[in-house]
Amino acid sequence: MLLVEDEYLIAMMAEDMLRTLGAEVIGPEATVDAALKLLEDAEIDCAVLDVNLKHGTSDAVADRLREDAIPYIFATGHGHRDIDAIILSKPYTEANLGRTITEALSRSRLK
Repeated sequence: MLLVEDEYLIAMMAEDMLRTLGAEVIGPEATVDAALKLLEDAEIDCAVLDVNLKHGTSDAVADRLREDAIPYIFATGHGHRDIDAIILSKPYTEANLGRTITEALSRSRLK
């Protein structure tokens, strides 16, 4: 599970939640460049992407994941322009995160 989150405390909380849910976490990464580099080297089944990063958005990471047919979730408190994206509203709980991951993985299996 790739985690892209630029807020340190949220990244640590999300990483703990993902590990509790049984995921092997790749990251967390705080920048688009670092996340894209990980995509070159790691096998990823799903990703949780903070939409708004300090230096832009995670849209380029989402585009790459989409190209590679890897499901992803946008975690945000502001929404997103991609109406087909799976959105996880911040602040989120472990239960909400787990349900959203299940939805993302289920959608990808249907395609």
